Amino acid sequence: MPEKWPVTMENAVLKVDIDSRDLAVQVLVKQSGETLRMARAQSDDVLVVRSGSQEWRSFADYPIVIRQLGPQGIAAELPGVALEVWITLEGPEVVFEIRPLKTADGQTASDVLYPRHFLHPASKDAYATFPLGQGSLIPATETTTFHHREGYAEPTACWLGGYTGQTGYCAIAETPDDLYQAVDNRPGQPASVFFHWLGSLGELRYPRRVRYHFAAGLHYVRQAKLYREHCKRVGLFRSLEDKAAENPNVRKLLAAPLVTALASIRHEKSFHYETNDFSEVARWVEEFRQHTRIENALVHIDGWGYWGYDSMHPDTLPPNPDCGGVDGLRDLARRVKGLGYLFALHDQYIDMYAHAPSYDEGLAIVTEDGRPVRLNRWAGGLCSHMCYSQIPGFLKRNLLEGVRRVYPMYHDSPSIWDMCEPTAYYLDCFCRTAECWSQDHPASRSQMRQYQQECFGIARAGRGGQQMVLSVEHPRDYAVPYIDSAWSNSHVSADVQTTASVSTYRSVGIPVPLWHLVFHDAVHLPSPGGEQIEAMLYAQVPHFRLTGQTIPLDELRHKKTVLAFHQDAGFLEMTDHEILSTDGNIQRCVYGGGLEISVIRSEGTFCINDGRAKTKGMTRL
Repeated sequence: MPEKWPVTMENAVLKVDIDSRDLAVQVLVKQSGETLRMARAQSDDVLVVRSGSQEWRSFADYPIVIRQLGPQGIAAELPGVALEVWITLEGPEVVFEIRPLKTADGQTASDVLYPRHFLHPASKDAYATFPLGQGSLIPATETTTFHHREGYAEPTACWLGGYTGQTGYCAIAETPDDLYQAVDNRPGQPASVFFHWLGSLGELRYPRRVRYHFAAGLHYVRQAKLYREHCKRVGLFRSLEDKAAENPNVRKLLAAPLVTALASIRHEKSFHYETNDFSEVARWVEEFRQHTRIENALVHIDGWGYWGYDSMHPDTLPPNPDCGGVDGLRDLARRVKGLGYLFALHDQYIDMYAHAPSYDEGLAIVTEDGRPVRLNRWAGGLCSHMCYSQIPGFLKRNLLEGVRRVYPMYHDSPSIWDMCEPTAYYLDCFCRTAECWSQDHPASRSQMRQYQQECFGIARAGRGGQQMVLSVEHPRDYAVPYIDSAWSNSHVSADVQTTASVSTYRSVGIPVPLWHLVFHDAVHLPSPGGEQIEAMLYAQVPHFRLTGQTIPLDELRHKKTVLAFHQDAGFLEMTDHEILSTDGNIQRCVYGGGLEISVIRSEGTFCINDGRAKTKGMTRL
């Protein structure tokens, strides 16, 4: 059968042709004269549900009825897969909207993998833009493949892109709550990225919309800046300067390393129990301040709760009596805040431990098969994941209200706020999104995000107008307006298969700061790893873990150098990034009004052109 292109939409910048058999499109970008082609329909375009059974189907297996929506749009009905697809042309953008369609036989659509990925030329200048974690570029010449071609989980930021060497595109999900960032990555074909729309509690339920922007020269930096402007338009961006105007303590994050200390930990499996008295931890922080002369720090206390780190949540109160109890924690907070440092407590409300007095399996997230989540085994033993709908009540109880006889052997406790009035707070595991199929408290991913945002509001507000600096473990774009700091946002590494069929765990593509190009001046982000040269390049802050031992002079010198650059660039927009070598070893970043830093990763050297940390040529870190 010959190719059929019955539908053409055209304006001054784009010409879009749509195949009537499977809705594959090709886009001519007039500025570059290049045509980008979408992959054809595949066997797993849509997951169709009927009478309790699920089956993957292809768009190409069923008739498609197309009607015009004026000169710049079409609506395509696909009753065979319970979908309707709208495609419209708006200036340099093509908008795809996937709508659930009611059918006479009662079938519904769940997951949808459309629009399909765009095919990239096998050129050294072509790549897929993959913004998972801090971000990476997957070169078209990359010879490794993922074992799971659809990535890992929900996106860190809800966009993706690609570049041919001449022409680029940036796809922004305007309905971001139920999706994966997917990588079409198979042997012999350049990797490309697209969105996998997830069902909401088993059905598509609402329209899904993605906007593709096409342009000549639209490389990854320009793509990231398009997403930054989108975030500003829809309320997903708030700068650290704006947050500091509301809460002056946010300004203490400038040149502030993350400083962590462990009060106690009890390993249920090994029967190992370790404690450090709160007064001893306070001494560590005071000696850190005296030894380093670092003026700002985000001090984060782990394991302060009744049974220590990663145990008995959500029942952390009262503070560990072996570490000094209520009076000890109160004095620790006083001494840390007296140094001018931010005082934060680690807290956790997603992991719910089986030995906690409040444990109730009925509070857990329930998966589609009707079973409560029993997912992890940490220091405190077996834990479930609490449904996010239940978390705000426990957070209010612990933070602001206090505990009254949770269990006969369990002591009363003042609230965290009444004990120590923390100036900062860390919510572990937050910013991951799941859905709950419980009959008693069902919740979609959208609702789960709303519950998390409610928690962010409770924690940030503190009490009596004394707001707290809020930090979370897994930053996501939807949390940016609410959080000030975050942890555990690294470049994506994966188990990949080489051309010799040998598996290895390594970075995906070339690491680039896609997160920072969008959100650098919105979230204080400590470096999660030990590579200080990358922390320099990205104007992040280092991490110190206090144990009572003196920090080695070389480590201190390296990290203070990183902090000096953060003093200049930490609250500035990252305006540009450039890869200066084919292997990504040499890179350059630009901040604010022109502050530049270049690094050679393999040599651990850097060069800064301005500010207090200015260097004369390359300097070894």
